[in-house]
Amino acid sequence: MCASSDPMMHQRGSATLWALLSVAALACASGCMSEVQDASKEPAGDNVARGRAPSASAEDDVTTAPEACVPHTCETLGAKAGSRSDGCGGTIDCGPTDTCTPKTCQELGKTSGTVDDGCGKTLDCGPACADAKAGNTSNLKAFQLAPMSDSPNSKVVVADLKLADGEEDWFKFKVTDAGFGGNPQIDASVTLAGAQVSVFYVCDSQPDYSTCVNAGDTADATVGKGCRGVGKVGLATECSGISENGTAFVRIKKAAADAQCAQYTLTVTVE
Repeated sequence: MCASSDPMMHQRGSATLWALLSVAALACASGCMSEVQDASKEPAGDNVARGRAPSASAEDDVTTAPEACVPHTCETLGAKAGSRSDGCGGTIDCGPTDTCTPKTCQELGKTSGTVDDGCGKTLDCGPACADAKAGNTSNLKAFQLAPMSDSPNSKVVVADLKLADGEEDWFKFKVTDAGFGGNPQIDASVTLAGAQVSVFYVCDSQPDYSTCVNAGDTADATVGKGCRGVGKVGLATECSGISENGTAFVRIKKAAADAQCAQYTLTVTVE
């Protein structure tokens, strides 16, 4: 049969073909959209099972940056020497560990014997400057002399004494007020030029009113009532009541360091 040449029939055929193509396109679009919507509802495990990567949540995208380490300094660690950890895996140098400067005998005022140099080591300052009364370096360690009184008058001479720089020699003795012509007066002197000589008195009956005798002497209350002079010193005892009985102390010390082990004689009188 020959093909129809009717124009109307040809137009109806084209319209039908386009209608069929449109229906097919709509069906495909609907199916693809449905599959996408169903996939969004599936759990991550289903996605993995289907060969698709699991969907990421907003929380998975948030990362926390590590806190920066602030290293310590020698000041914050309170360190003044040596190597220290800075707390961040590093090391800081806080200076040399041996910062102690040892003292010398002259700086320590010593002319004899051994002494700590201030850095834990022993410093030798020469032969010991010691005498038979060695160790009498304070009123609590004073060397005991014979008792003395003002009736009859008493006198004690102590020879061959030695005194080093920075040291003190102490002596003590009991005094009895045995006279009727006044209160006991105590005088002390040394042969060491420029030496500081002090006499102190502690009355058995308090209070103590003892005073200095010589012009130029200085009151000194290191122990009880006392007086201090250069080369010699005098003290007039006066106690509460009618008796001036008590205990006297004598202290000898150099006026200044001279790097010498000085030798001297002490004379004490009570009148």
